[in-house]
Amino acid sequence: MIPGIGKFFEERWAGVRRWKVRKQVCLALGLCLTAFLLAWGFDQFILKTPVLTPFGEKPALTPLYAFWIPRIGWTAWVFPLFCVFFVVFAARFADAKRTGRGKFLLFLAVSSLALPLGLFLIRRPVNQLGFQFNIYPGEEFIFDAIRIQNLGDFLRGYVELMPRLSLHGKHFPPGHATFLYIVQQFFGKSLLVAGMAVLAAFSSGTLMCYGAFKTLLNESAARWGALLLLASPSLLDFACTSMDAVFFAFAALALWLSFSAFCGTRSIVLSAAAGAALALAAFFSFSAIPLGFFLLLFCVFNYRRKGIAILVQLASGVAGGIGFVGLVFLGTGFSLLSCFSAAIPLNQEFMASILGRAPLELYPFISFGNASAFLIGAGLAVVGSALLRIVHGQFKGDRLLPAFLLTLAAMVFGGVYVMETERIWLFAIPWLAMAAAGSGRILHQAGPALLTAGLAQALIMELILFTLW
Repeated sequence: MIPGIGKFFEERWAGVRRWKVRKQVCLALGLCLTAFLLAWGFDQFILKTPVLTPFGEKPALTPLYAFWIPRIGWTAWVFPLFCVFFVVFAARFADAKRTGRGKFLLFLAVSSLALPLGLFLIRRPVNQLGFQFNIYPGEEFIFDAIRIQNLGDFLRGYVELMPRLSLHGKHFPPGHATFLYIVQQFFGKSLLVAGMAVLAAFSSGTLMCYGAFKTLLNESAARWGALLLLASPSLLDFACTSMDAVFFAFAALALWLSFSAFCGTRSIVLSAAAGAALALAAFFSFSAIPLGFFLLLFCVFNYRRKGIAILVQLASGVAGGIGFVGLVFLGTGFSLLSCFSAAIPLNQEFMASILGRAPLELYPFISFGNASAFLIGAGLAVVGSALLRIVHGQFKGDRLLPAFLLTLAAMVFGGVYVMETERIWLFAIPWLAMAAAGSGRILHQAGPALLTAGLAQALIMELILFTLW
């Protein structure tokens, strides 16, 4: 045998395989981009959904709640620079054999702060972080927080106070206002402080998502799944401008503890803690209900694998959640159930005033907008990675996908959400990222290209579109 001939053909075959993967990546990204543009065009020019309110005199570019206001600041170069460093080093930090977990966590933490901040700098200087909270004075959670004089009295009388709260606060639980109030007590009441607190919450949520991923996936796949989150245009855009990023963090905590309990240690105590974390998330948003539904479905689909033990863990989780809600009621007098009952008519009244009609009259358009806005916001990297897994037939026997699809269907067609899902459903993007990561085998080769596509999408959208919060 000619010396080195084996190595020669091995290198050529590796090149062929890489080229095949590159073609598949280009195809997947092309299909996703085409679908996104068709969804936007279909809604904008054919359905013409009269759902989302205008900003000034500009109509929303449905299905996204965004407005055509191109702008570029003098600091716009920062985001592309951060993106280059992120993509160049992503594969190295995602490889557990080359990089320890501690260094990866540091890379993930720094990136989860730098990338959203860099995206913000495209349009505004850093000292205007948090300015979105003042676009409509008196109508954001921060103004509810400013008016709190005694936190105990605020929580005790919250249900009676709801009709007089801000536009957002009146149909939400008290978590967001409480969070901002606590931040204000320690760091001051400026909008900049509020924006920094939201960004810090998002960063911690990203780390907890990685914790959840590694209980279900192998180390490499978990790392890639976490990195995919940082290439999602919606997560980057709202990470320091929306209180939904705060709920994202608490939802990630519930996800992490739940997967750790059901797929890791299988501890009854940890299951109770997971239930308590889900209840805590419900104090920030009633979107904790679909989160709980997703976790319940995941347990149901894993019943055969886990057996009767999973029922014991579920019971423990329910007990933990009820116990937490009960302790809050005993300690503060705040009833989460009463808050939920009061929020329903307030939300219906609010939506009817915005739409000028009953939401059910626009049900088909709203359902289409729910799905398309979420997928466009999740972005090319996350959705493209999921599509690649489909092309490679890797979803057979997947433990996560059925729960994700059924929960997403309930959220899309349930008649509860009225679009803006690219922002409101930030907490669901990790579910799709986890399913998209799979075993990590595809991302080992295609990951950098997918990350580049997602970040490029975020850059373009930020340059030409403006989002309120």
